[in-house]
Amino acid sequence: MSDSERQQALPVAFSALSAATALGWVSGRCIRSAPHHLGCDQCLNACPVQALEFIETPDDPAQPVRLVVNDACHGCGACLPACETEAILSSEVQRVELELIRSVAHQQCNGPDISYAIKCHRLAETSLTNQSTLHCLRAIGLDQLAHWQALLSEPLQLKVAADCACCQASPSCHSQKPFQDHTQGHIQDPWLETVMAHFELLPGAGEAFRPASGAQLSRRGFFTSSLSAGRPLYEASSDMPRARRLQRQQQTRPGLLPLLQLNTSYCDASGVCARVCPTDAITITPAAGMRFDPQACISCGFCALHCPEQALTLASSLETEPQLLREQHAQSCFRCGRAFYVESATSDESAVCPACQRDQSLFTDGFNALFG
Repeated sequence: MSDSERQQALPVAFSALSAATALGWVSGRCIRSAPHHLGCDQCLNACPVQALEFIETPDDPAQPVRLVVNDACHGCGACLPACETEAILSSEVQRVELELIRSVAHQQCNGPDISYAIKCHRLAETSLTNQSTLHCLRAIGLDQLAHWQALLSEPLQLKVAADCACCQASPSCHSQKPFQDHTQGHIQDPWLETVMAHFELLPGAGEAFRPASGAQLSRRGFFTSSLSAGRPLYEASSDMPRARRLQRQQQTRPGLLPLLQLNTSYCDASGVCARVCPTDAITITPAAGMRFDPQACISCGFCALHCPEQALTLASSLETEPQLLREQHAQSCFRCGRAFYVESATSDESAVCPACQRDQSLFTDGFNALFG
């Protein structure tokens, strides 16, 4: 990413929690904000201390909804991988990525290849040059780890405290057994289990958990203070919802993708699903019909939720290519004259649209109920 591409500041962002862990929110990427206004709470649910909240700002027509952080935030960054559209960014994670890329470039020029480590702040500092410190490794999603691993010729090492599952950053810190008991099946920590299954996790003796250093700003401070120089950056041309994490993961570690199934006998081609889809994974045109792109889907489920006919079902599949869910041809309704779409071309001038069919059905049922 060039400096010119990264120079645009976040349109709406958190005030810096510290110089090292500044978080930012890109309102254009968030499906909770305008113009989508969809009820996504993934980041809120991922926060172990309920430090995030969406607030209404009716005095700002351009951004009537904002995401803010309160004083409970300790800087774990668990909200970052929870957002499928990458609307939440971290300057600390961006710093780690830059350090890793520089280390890879140095190794390529000087050799030999060595592994790279990312460690939790709870572990003692070392003088290793091929190592970065991240306040909490829970800020790194599986897609990001796979991307970093693809840059290295040796396994990426992740160093955490032995009692990581009991850390304040863990959602279940009060009920889980120590990390070293995982082989006995005592730990049910989704993040630990997922990372252990794919990467080299090295537990060690750790100090007590410390919140991110620096002054934490209240909601009042969020609105009155400016961002620090360490704020996260993003591409100026990339401020719309997109399945960024899914696409990054498919590039490095292909796996299951969302699958949208359509019951054509229920579908009336109203187009509601395409209108509520925040990433254009569903497109409907008279010429191309109804298409679904699995690599653009963030599995939010709003298409199925808002379908008036309940004709859609979201599942998963290994299919990567866009799918034609319904072939469409324009047709004029004999009764109301409105355009509607059918699966095959027809010259039947007496064809009626689904809305008129429902009206006729309701009239018939009502007539039969009254007069037998």
